Amino acid sequence: VILTAHGSGGMVFDSWSGDLTGTENPDTVSVDSTLSIMATFVDSPTPVRDTPALTELTLGHNSPNPFTAGTFLNFGLPAESDVEISVYDAAGRRVYTERIARSNPGWHQVYFDGRDGSGRRLPSGVYFYRVTTRYATVSNKMVIVR
Repeated sequence: VILTAHGSGGMVFDSWSGDLTGTENPDTVSVDSTLSIMATFVDSPTPVRDTPALTELTLGHNSPNPFTAGTFLNFGLPAESDVEISVYDAAGRRVYTERIARSNPGWHQVYFDGRDGSGRRLPSGVYFYRVTTRYATVSNKMVIVR
């Protein structure tokens, strides 16, 4: 059976527990007896809204941090720009890249699911994420705990 957990009301899937554990969503389970499986969800953080006008590329902390299944990367743009978000492992290897064309000025939130560019789950460890625009680059640290 393929199980897929869907959140509502701003909730985001975090992990499975009981007879199925882990953070894969969707995930597959073989049923040959009665199972008890619970999906755990976390609140999606609300981006900062009522702030003064941004005068430079601003990077907020990712939330949650550390994380198991995924985290939200928050950044603010002072002007419209293409945006590139890259994730690097502790050895400095780029493991993920996302490009967003023509983002408007203001605060933005991007969900990173803890997977590399090929869709494989990244192992526990320290990672660095970098937001690059045409006028600046900022970076911060995040931690995956599996």
